[in-house]
Amino acid sequence: MKTRKLRTKLNDEDRREERRILAASVSIRGKVPAVFTAILLLAPSAFGAESLPIEVIQLPALRVEGKPAAAHTQGLEVIGGKYYVSARLDSSRSRRALLLSAETAGTNWSAWDVSPAGSGAILDHPGGMQSDGKRLWVPVAVTKPKSQSLIRVFALDKMLPGQPLKTEFEFSVQDHIGALAVTPARGLLFGANWDTETVYVWDLQGHLKQTLSGDGLAKRGLGLGAAGNTAGGVAAQDWKVVGDRLFASGLTRPIALQPRSRWLVFTNFLEAGFQR
Repeated sequence: MKTRKLRTKLNDEDRREERRILAASVSIRGKVPAVFTAILLLAPSAFGAESLPIEVIQLPALRVEGKPAAAHTQGLEVIGGKYYVSARLDSSRSRRALLLSAETAGTNWSAWDVSPAGSGAILDHPGGMQSDGKRLWVPVAVTKPKSQSLIRVFALDKMLPGQPLKTEFEFSVQDHIGALAVTPARGLLFGANWDTETVYVWDLQGHLKQTLSGDGLAKRGLGLGAAGNTAGGVAAQDWKVVGDRLFASGLTRPIALQPRSRWLVFTNFLEAGFQR
């Protein structure tokens, strides 16, 4: 992938924000008890992933209800020195969607079950998420494509260890939403479905404003099945909006090659004259 420099300089606030949101991945190493490792891309003004310094931060082993646990991680958000992770609990008979929180100096994770009760379908797959500064926007979906999701919003100041977590707001979507990005300044929410074949754009009340698919995504290098994208588009797992830029990390499957991780940066993502 070719890299390019942004034409605008970053002010100090943008730099702090981009350091926060460029939490590219979280991995679980070894067997349970799992050790979480956060891998942060520390962004300078040039956005080629190859040139970015990487900081590796070891976090506590995951335990749920006092027992070692294994989870399939999805989204990572870093807020005020705390690490928030969305993950599917895989070490129990019934898979559950978890929202986790830890500090680097801490010894334990706080864990909340965010699978909705009484929904009929089993919504056990949380996705990539983002904070609007006061709340976390988290998708929880059925683990299969073209299924259904519930977009759930949780107040950060009400995420108390050992206390049940209640949503401030939620709305349903008839598709599997695997990643959310939010821009409170524009009042918009971006949702990528399974393999990023469709991107949904809602307002912050859950009203659908726009969708992108097919050629619109292929031009942006998104979507594993995007028409005409012979190089293999990116299926976003986690993405964030900062200012007029959208940062996306995910997987691509180029023809005849092994799947690869990719990181994309867009300016004015929704505009016809977007930059990548």
